[in-house]
Amino acid sequence: MLMAGAAAAPGPALSAGNQLSRQDLLTYGKAFKAAKRNNWSSAHRWAGKARNKLPAKALLWMNYRKPGNRATFSKISKFLNTNPNWPSRQRLLRRAEEAMEKSRIDDGTALDWFTKNRPLSGPGQLRLAQAMMATGLVEEGKQWLRHAWITHTFSRRLSKAIYRRYRKILTQSDHMSRLDHLLWQGHRYSARRLYSLVPRAYRKLAEARESLMVRGPGVDSKIAAVPKQWRSDGGLAYERLRWRRRKHLDQRAREILLQPPPQLGPRPEKWWLERHIQTRMALTEGDAGLAYRLVTGHRQIPGSFPYAQAEWLSGWIALRYLKDGARALHHFGSLYKNVRFPVSLARAAYWSGRASVTLGKPKDSAKWYKVAARYPSTYYGQLAVQALGPKMRWRLPKEPAPTVAASLQFRKRELVRLSHMLRALKAEAHLRPFILHLAKSAATPYERAMTAREFEAELEEIGLPRDAVQTLTRLFEKVRYGV
Repeated sequence: MLMAGAAAAPGPALSAGNQLSRQDLLTYGKAFKAAKRNNWSSAHRWAGKARNKLPAKALLWMNYRKPGNRATFSKISKFLNTNPNWPSRQRLLRRAEEAMEKSRIDDGTALDWFTKNRPLSGPGQLRLAQAMMATGLVEEGKQWLRHAWITHTFSRRLSKAIYRRYRKILTQSDHMSRLDHLLWQGHRYSARRLYSLVPRAYRKLAEARESLMVRGPGVDSKIAAVPKQWRSDGGLAYERLRWRRRKHLDQRAREILLQPPPQLGPRPEKWWLERHIQTRMALTEGDAGLAYRLVTGHRQIPGSFPYAQAEWLSGWIALRYLKDGARALHHFGSLYKNVRFPVSLARAAYWSGRASVTLGKPKDSAKWYKVAARYPSTYYGQLAVQALGPKMRWRLPKEPAPTVAASLQFRKRELVRLSHMLRALKAEAHLRPFILHLAKSAATPYERAMTAREFEAELEEIGLPRDAVQTLTRLFEKVRYGV
């Protein structure tokens, strides 16, 4: 267990059986069974008969977060306002936005809501645009309208309604941007509905992309029909690359990767997936030089997960296959500068140490190993400790020791009590988000230590060992290093 070296928290955990009476346990058992059948009226009716109302609130939370629920905007917004620290807040905000239309809220209420809560969903952004334009904020409203139209997928009915109402505001350029976005998302049928709204030349581009996407007949003729001005489009190049790989034309796929278009488009991570596949294949084929050229052309966004993958793989190939410590150190250094989680920092530092060894720089190597060893709960942190040898003095910071009063106060918290109640009710399927939320929202070293002690065993016992490891590793890092 990650917290095995910690002193036991004072006093036993509050028993869920002591918080819920026997009658409440029976009543809520029926309520949660009804919820499992998606019979929410019955679930809430049973919950209303219980004396302890906390699990009843959990049932409301479960209902409100489901897509397509029948709750009104006023009910969901009231829940959000009175329970700001409950999990799944972003999802609940989306459900509130989706409920605005059927609840027929007025423009003033909508503006007031979005002043406090930035719109997240397409319906939410559309409702803000409507409210702004109706209350004199016309230009701001138009900007939100265009953003919603371009970046979100709407139902066929709603798409038609938006176009009919705002066709004098939405431009041909807006429709082209929306079409491009839909194709990158793979929404072919929604994309087709825009064909009549874009220039003929752009429609030819879209048709070629769609044909490549589904490996349809006559792709060569469709590509040839694309006007010259669109032949270097990033979306078209990506679909050609993907088509070639799926047809096992790997050499031709690599031609695109080695000479990609000037603009990759709005989804560079999709390009990385294809590049990663071809890089690994080139290594398997024994061509490390080609693999290195493929991976180093990644053009991913610094700080993103694909960037971290690409820079590490670039360094690893340079070090292990090309025997080029200097180039490897450059890539590992770039990785270290653009990551923030302990596991990634340790990985970058450890491999920087390995690269420094090949360059005959033992002092630099030791420096990097010591950086990696700051994170001993990570795999590469432990390898770094081993590399530093027995003389390495591995001292962990002193772990916080909560007082009896602090521990009891922690166990009185609403979400802590609810988590124990859900366990007693055998509602483990709904327990996970509450425990993970407690772990992520722990603000002080004491809270982190208490959360780790309180729920590690519960996560494992309800059959979520992977979550237990991930959550408790993160808590361990926060407790130890404050990161």
